[in-house]
Amino acid sequence: MKKLIYSFIALAMAAFTLSGCEDVPMPYNMPTVAKDTTVVVPPAGTGTKEDPYNVAAALAFIKGLGADVNSSEIYVKGKVVSVTEFDVANYGNATYYISDDGTSSNQLNIYRSKGLGNKKFTADDTPVQEGDEVIICGQFVYFKGSTPESAANNSYLYSHNGKVVDPNGGGGTDQPGDPQGSGTEASPYNVAAALKFISGLEADKKTTTPIYVKGKVSFIKEFAASFGNMTYYISDDGTENNQLYVFRGKYLKNEKFTSQDQLKVGDEVVVVGNVVNYKGNTPEFNGNDNYLYSLKSNGSSEGGGEVSGSGMTAATIISGKTGSVALDENKYGSQDVAKEETWYAWAFNSIDYKGAKICKATASNGGGIQMQGHESDASKQGFLFNAAPFASDIKTITITLKVVTSSTFTPSYSLYAGTAAHPTGNAINANSTNTTEGSFKVYTETYDLSGGSYKYFTIANDKKGAIYIDKIVVTLK
Repeated sequence: MKKLIYSFIALAMAAFTLSGCEDVPMPYNMPTVAKDTTVVVPPAGTGTKEDPYNVAAALAFIKGLGADVNSSEIYVKGKVVSVTEFDVANYGNATYYISDDGTSSNQLNIYRSKGLGNKKFTADDTPVQEGDEVIICGQFVYFKGSTPESAANNSYLYSHNGKVVDPNGGGGTDQPGDPQGSGTEASPYNVAAALKFISGLEADKKTTTPIYVKGKVSFIKEFAASFGNMTYYISDDGTENNQLYVFRGKYLKNEKFTSQDQLKVGDEVVVVGNVVNYKGNTPEFNGNDNYLYSLKSNGSSEGGGEVSGSGMTAATIISGKTGSVALDENKYGSQDVAKEETWYAWAFNSIDYKGAKICKATASNGGGIQMQGHESDASKQGFLFNAAPFASDIKTITITLKVVTSSTFTPSYSLYAGTAAHPTGNAINANSTNTTEGSFKVYTETYDLSGGSYKYFTIANDKKGAIYIDKIVVTLK
């Protein structure tokens, strides 16, 4: 029995000794250690429609932008990994992830993106699904310096499983137009220019100087009757391509909206207000900080009486300055009615103007165009006129003036029409009305020039006392 026990002990020791030897060859049928089989896809593509980035190249490109800076429009090709949101009822967009191989490795977030043709997804559309091959077109952003993604509401499906729908039918660029305008009252941005400007702003830091943007209403999201505001989108062509978000905007003259039918899809508008690059990826007009400067609906125009650019004010003649003479506030400086080189010069709506003995009025006098007047001393008789002809004959001229309610003064001046610059011999009579608005009497005086063929006019203050012009609107035949 002892021999048997000792034999077992000897066998166990032998087994222990063999398993501890490092030079014992491994049996061929032992399992091997698993290796990393992840496929690393190299960056490829140039980001164009013809040669889209793959996801690897797009990720490298987006991270190179820096935090919260929107890219220009690029194209990215990949496979859908997962869909996190498909919102048909409210916004018509989808949020999903794509990668080069369809796995969750090195994926790119496609955030709140539109469907084919840059149109909203509808219940009739085939939603994107896991494994679908897609090409995305749009702006991208390195959100907060940590998440590469498409800029919210600024991307769309260019191709879905080989089906391509180009917003412009396949010709040229997908942008509706080149950026235009300077963002001023005299020269509003178009939507393309506004999107470019706002996308370059620091995230969530709104502007302090209002900008003007011209476009067409493309979609109305909400009418808030209790607050008197409207939330809507505008674009250059009235479609839902390349839209600008107008968040909680007010009606004309910064007054409240009273009904939803005051604004319709297709209306031509100019919106003025402060803007913000919300979260660094959504260019928009700041909420409760914007309003309709002008509105043209179904062929008729409203908004202080004008469509974009036809109402000349102190702000527009200052922003349109073309000469070396400055326009001061409440003083005429060195302007001399007898010396043209001292006159103030500006351009408005592509027309050159000149004036003398004019300045910007103080806020207490309405902040408009102040013009000196005198009934007998010609050296103190201010004037302004168009130095270049209008494209067609003048139909009417409407001048709005302000007088403080405490004054008994009634605006008195002359308007002359003619066939050459700076007419002074053909006076036109006005149809005048007035009303009281706050601390001012507001005079609206309309001159009918439709009976003649006039391409020039002069406003001359050859009467007693200064006048304060709030706005000049010229309507052509």
